[in-house]
Amino acid sequence: MVSLTARIRHALLQRRFDAAIGPFGAIRTACYERLWTSAAVNVNATLDDLGYGIYRIARGGRETFVSASKVMLDGPVTLMMAGNKPLVSRMLKEHGHPVGRFLEFKLDELELAESFLASLGCAAVVKPAVSGASGRGVTMGIRTPRDLRRASALASTYSRTILIEQQAAGPSYRLLYIDGEFVDAVEKRPPCVVGDGRRTVAQLVRAENLRRLRGAAPLSMQPLVVDVELKRCLAEQGLSLSSVIAGGTRVTVKGVVNENTAAENSSVRDRVHPDTIRRGAEIARLLRIRLAGHDVITTDISRPLAETGGVFNEVNTTPGLQHHYLIDRPEHAFPVMERLLDVLLGPGEWPR
Repeated sequence: MVSLTARIRHALLQRRFDAAIGPFGAIRTACYERLWTSAAVNVNATLDDLGYGIYRIARGGRETFVSASKVMLDGPVTLMMAGNKPLVSRMLKEHGHPVGRFLEFKLDELELAESFLASLGCAAVVKPAVSGASGRGVTMGIRTPRDLRRASALASTYSRTILIEQQAAGPSYRLLYIDGEFVDAVEKRPPCVVGDGRRTVAQLVRAENLRRLRGAAPLSMQPLVVDVELKRCLAEQGLSLSSVIAGGTRVTVKGVVNENTAAENSSVRDRVHPDTIRRGAEIARLLRIRLAGHDVITTDISRPLAETGGVFNEVNTTPGLQHHYLIDRPEHAFPVMERLLDVLLGPGEWPR
C-alpha cells in the first residue's frame, strides 16, 4: 500500500511542476498567436484577438474560434472517451489494432499490479488511467514492486485509477488525422542534456530551462522538471542529479518525450508505412474523432507494426499542434493549421 506520506510528497511535486511551467505560459501564448496568425493569412482569413487566449478566425462569411491547440471540432463525449486510456486500448484491441498488454487498477489493488508486472517479464509504464496530459504522472522503466509503488503514487495524484502497461520498444511518433485523413507525422525523441565536464546534472537541467526561456525562437513549451521519471532515467544509467557529465556527452534525462525540444523532433510524414496510416484512419473513425493525434511506438515507422511489434500507445484529442512546427528542420513543417482552418471554415455542417 502506498503511504499517505508518499501521496503528499507527490502532491507537493505537482505544485513544483505548476510553478516551473508558469514562465513558459508566455512562450506558449506567443507561439500559438504567431502560428494562428500566419495560418489565417495563408488561407485568406482574418484573425481577431478576443483576449484570454481566444481568437476568432473568419473567411467568406464563416467563422470559428480557436485557443492554443483547442478547436471547434470534437464534442465533450468524444473528448471524455479519448481521455479514458483503458477504454481506448480495449476498443482498439477488440478491432484488431496492436496495443500493449495493460491493466487498470487502484492504489488499494497494488497486489494485482505487482502480479501483472511479474507476468510481463519486461519493463512497464505506469500512468494515470484517465485525463493525464503532457506526460504528467507517467513513469517508464518499471521493473520492481518498489518502482511500481512510487510510480503509482505519482499517477494517483492525477487520476483515481491507474494504468500499468507493457513498455514498447522504439521511439514515439505522433500521427495526426483530420476527419480520418492522415495529415502529418513527427518523431519525438526523449529530452537530453549535454555535459561540459564541470556542472552536475541538476545544474545542466537548470541551464537547459534557462536556455529554453531565453531562446529567440521557441525551443519548447515546457521546462524539464525534476521528478520521479527523471531520477529513474538517470539511475538506470548509473547517474544521479549530482553526477558531473563529461564534456560533449549527451545524456537522456527522461524516457517520456513530452518535455523535449524542437531539436529532438523530426518530420517523418513521408516515412510512415501505408498500413499504419490505414490503421490510424480506422481508429479515428472508430472513436468518431475529427482531430486525432495517435501516439505510435515502434522501432521502425517505415515497416508494418506487425513486423516490429509496434503499438498504438495513446489516442489524443485536442493534440498539441506545436509538435508539428517545433521540429529540428522547420522548413519541413507541414501546414497543419492551414489544413485545419480549411476544414473549420469550409463548406459542411454548421456550426462546427
